[in-house]
Amino acid sequence: MNIALIGYGRMGHAIEKIALSRGHKIVLTIDKGEDDKFKSPIWKEVDAAIEFTGPSSAESNCRQILNMGIPLVCGSTGFMTPELMSEFMILCKKGATFFYATNFSVGVNILFALNQRLASLMTHQDEYKAQVEETHHIHKLDKPSGTAVTLLSDLIKFNHRYKDWSLVDNTDNDFNKLSIDTIPVKAYREGEVFGIHQVSYTSSVDTISIRHEAFSRDGFATGAVLAAEYTKDNNGLLTMADLLGI
Repeated sequence: MNIALIGYGRMGHAIEKIALSRGHKIVLTIDKGEDDKFKSPIWKEVDAAIEFTGPSSAESNCRQILNMGIPLVCGSTGFMTPELMSEFMILCKKGATFFYATNFSVGVNILFALNQRLASLMTHQDEYKAQVEETHHIHKLDKPSGTAVTLLSDLIKFNHRYKDWSLVDNTDNDFNKLSIDTIPVKAYREGEVFGIHQVSYTSSVDTISIRHEAFSRDGFATGAVLAAEYTKDNNGLLTMADLLGI
């Protein structure tokens, strides 16, 4: 496949390495200050675009690529709203292909499935209180992470005791100030941590936790390339659940 990379920082380079190892070509890269490349004739050769930038530029990038009719894999977080997703769904119904995920790691998406099942099991266990924690590198702008927001959204969907979540002070262990139907979430930014996510249910006698820790960016990069490959034979609005058959 001929792939365009939108965002050519650490993640972009990791995706490039994986894509090349799988026999693909990177025919175009666009980084900060290179928006003029969206007018490049090379786009005619692109089979799929992979977008990993940030909340300030992702919306514009995605809209431009989808309107060009090029299959898009997007891993940017902190920008998607229900209204924007509805807009992109309409484009998909008209023939566009949009593969969106808050996390492209196979392991994290298995964590998502486990989180949904655990949340359902804990619905009637009133003595257990839910909490979500995430840690990322100091360069990550959105807080909490898109992955944490997905975990929280699914927890609320599958555990009927909760209706909302709230970002709390990392040094504050007293969550009594929150209403009983609100999930506390802590977000840490430390060094060059690739990503740690944990969902816990704590009672007066024990704790039940599920946790995922990334050791490098390669897991995310591999998932993004697999997603691009998936768009070759699949179209419309796509997710990691579709790719993994979860």
